[in-house]
This record gives sequence, C-alpha cells and structure tokens, in this order.
Amino acid sequence: MSVAGLLLRLKAAYENLSLQTVIVGALIAGLVIPLALSTLLDWQFRRANLRASLAEDHRKLVEVLAQGLTAPVWNLDPDSGQPLLAAVLSDPRVVSIHVTTPFDADFLKANATTVPHGELLALAAPVRRGTQVIGEVRLEMATAQLDAELARDTSRAAVVLGLQL
Repeated sequence: MSVAGLLLRLKAAYENLSLQTVIVGALIAGLVIPLALSTLLDWQFRRANLRASLAEDHRKLVEVLAQGLTAPVWNLDPDSGQPLLAAVLSDPRVVSIHVTTPFDADFLKANATTVPHGELLALAAPVRRGTQVIGEVRLEMATAQLDAELARDTSRAAVVLGLQL
C-alpha cells in the first residue's frame, strides 16, 4: 500500500468520527503524549544520574581499598587486610574483591554470599607504596539496586499515566 493510499484511508476514517470522539481523542492525546515524553526524558535523566553515582561510588571504593591495603600487601600479610575487605563487602552492591601481588595471584579474595542480579561492573586500581606498584585491587559491583530503583520509577510513571487517563 502506498503512502497516498494510507493517507486517504486515514482521512476517510477521520471523517466518519463524531465530534465527541474527536474531542475525547484530542484530549487524551494532549494529555498522554506530553506526559509520556516528560516521563521518558525524566527516566533517562534519572538513569544517567544513578549510573554516574554508582560509578563514583565504585571509583571511591576501589581507591579506599587500594590505599587501605598498602600495608597488608607490602608486608605480605593478607590477614590484616581481611577487615577492610569485609567492610567493603558489606555494601550490597559489591559482588567480589580480588587483590593480587607479583608474588601471589590470589593474595586476597572475597565474594558476596549472594550475587545480586543485574550488570556486573568491574574496576581495578594499582596498590602503591610511594611510586612503586606493589599489587592490584579489582572490585566488581552489580547494578541490581539501580535497576530496581528504575523499575519502581517506571511503575510509578505508569500509575500516574493510568490515573490521568
């Protein structure tokens, strides 16, 4: 079917509508379209902000680990690093922490007891003593909390849209 044919069929269908149907349709379209666009833009903005916040938290945690594990890595004493790993692992977004040294590929390892759903984000940083790199820390975080928050926002927007209709 050509575009011209489709336009003729739409025009014919429109001409057969009552005035009341046209007014109700215009009101609904006038409410739904702006609300849907506004909600979509707000959702995208909120998602970007939540992602940026998660990335910043991720960066800070890796930095804290890299600085806090300098002494345990330098002294080759993994037991003294365990409390810091346990504290960071208490964050429900953290999935795993892995610390390596040139002498031990598995110097320190910690995994969450339950792995949250969502995308896994990994970030690594060197463990330094002065300017010398003495190890590396790698931290994995999950986006499950972020995804749940966005799902709640989507549900709220759907309810608002339904109520407006």
